[in-house]
Amino acid sequence: MRKSLPKFLSLIVLCCSITLSAINSSNQDNAKSEAPISIFDRLSEQEVLEISVRTDIDKLLVNKKSSSYQGALIKFAEADDVNAAWRVQIKARGKYRNKVCDFPPLKVKFDHSVLGPENLKSFKSLKLVTHCGDQAETEELLLKEYLAYKIYNTITDQSLRVQLVKINWIDSGGKHQIGEKWGFLIENEDEMAQRLGGGIYEEYGVQHNDLNSQSAAQHSLYQYMIGNADWNLESNKNINLLKSNTTRDIMIIPYDFDFSGFVNASYAVTQYGMTSVQERIYLGASKSDEISEAVELFKSKKKDIIDQINSFDHLSRSGRNDIKKYIRSFYSSLDKPMKNEDYYRERIASNKVAKIKKAGDSGRAL
Repeated sequence: MRKSLPKFLSLIVLCCSITLSAINSSNQDNAKSEAPISIFDRLSEQEVLEISVRTDIDKLLVNKKSSSYQGALIKFAEADDVNAAWRVQIKARGKYRNKVCDFPPLKVKFDHSVLGPENLKSFKSLKLVTHCGDQAETEELLLKEYLAYKIYNTITDQSLRVQLVKINWIDSGGKHQIGEKWGFLIENEDEMAQRLGGGIYEEYGVQHNDLNSQSAAQHSLYQYMIGNADWNLESNKNINLLKSNTTRDIMIIPYDFDFSGFVNASYAVTQYGMTSVQERIYLGASKSDEISEAVELFKSKKKDIIDQINSFDHLSRSGRNDIKKYIRSFYSSLDKPMKNEDYYRERIASNKVAKIKKAGDSGRAL
């Protein structure tokens, strides 16, 4: 009996060790689950987030050129049906859309009084793309632009995430009856940079040769695919530059696609001598190996992209058909030389010569 006692004690010690190990493992798992997440992560747990925004709409519209914030109350139901209400600050943002839209895009700022108690990371602002106007067309355009972001997410994770929202606008002043409108939230730029292991690079005058070649080729080809000429590398127009913390490579992350042929907004302005926003222009570097790799990647994603468009039933059937036709025209053009700035310069020059010749033949002065 005495000889078996040490074995019995050893068994007890072993069981205690296993129990303590399990407890520690459980505590570690709980700590992981309780780690802070971002506001964007919190708001993107559903395919479509339904929210209400209560604010003084009249004040917002009158002061849409102002840089001042005003108070607003956002309410929403989370995926677990828990209701949340956050007091935030909002202001109008944007340049061209601020000018042409009846209802401007917004910047939403979250106070530490929200971030702290909710255990959220300190990325305290998000951009909100709004409905622009009361016409049905404007919401179609918004949904197309949202889909442009989502398609680029399919191409690469070096992209800004977006969250579709259905917003019930409530005017605290009782003057405006807006009701429910579509919108979408855009991931905070610093959060995107942290997610991708880098920091925002704010230098101007960056050249194509300064960029990570894979990132540059994928970005330029995507802009060509959706027919977007409204970006510029040297001035950082409608792009974020991201510098990797490890490789020190510079990646390029685009935003604002409303001037693209994919969206085909009536207010979009043509550039580079194009006669329609649905014409395409390639504004990237002409390094054939890198472009070829990007082309193969895009070809491999074709079915995913078409399926993504087909399944996006928040957009009208005619809207989906329009953009599928436009995307297919990109794929059918890949075996041909891409139109670049030289192409449009030569076309402009050729048109001028033709006009001069026509005027000379008719005896008219230009």
